[in-house]
Amino acid sequence: MRDIRDLPDGAFHDLLALLASDAEDAERRLVTIRAGLVRFFTVRGCGDPDDLADETIWRVASKVQHFDPQRSVDPIKFIYGFALNLCRESRRRAARSVPIDEVAEDQLTVHWSDPRVDERMQCLNSCMNGLSAAERELLINYYVSDRGERVRARQRIADELGCSQTALHTRLSRLRASLRTCIEKCTAST
Repeated sequence: MRDIRDLPDGAFHDLLALLASDAEDAERRLVTIRAGLVRFFTVRGCGDPDDLADETIWRVASKVQHFDPQRSVDPIKFIYGFALNLCRESRRRAARSVPIDEVAEDQLTVHWSDPRVDERMQCLNSCMNGLSAAERELLINYYVSDRGERVRARQRIADELGCSQTALHTRLSRLRASLRTCIEKCTAST
């Protein structure tokens, strides 16, 4: 990816000034932010999290002059906005990099008459029944909304649970992971 030394003159110093007024404190914050970005990309399964963290910092530093400190936007959110976009770009590149001739034909189409689909559905039902009633209801309500209503529905769920949308997302990620593990064990045993 890009090297921080390739930034336009003053862009790196502008980034440090955005993070803190004291240069040493700003450098410490930048190191902490970079470590957080590496974790961010790692958790999301992006390839080469270190390079993506550096690229994020490079992009933010090159655009920092457009950041308006008078607005009530946290610089960290500004940085993670860039990281999220870079994560999406990375995923799109990774999806395009798999040659179609390497993908098995049965992976391209779903045949509902295929016994593996029926087996996975039975495993899904079994694993869903292994969850508590509250967890089942949470999963279903989280995914049942159509695209236009989804954000409002998820905010309503978070409000009902008395948590933030981030906490709700984390909770659902854990539920999906346990459900995925259960389904994989179930399909492997049949």
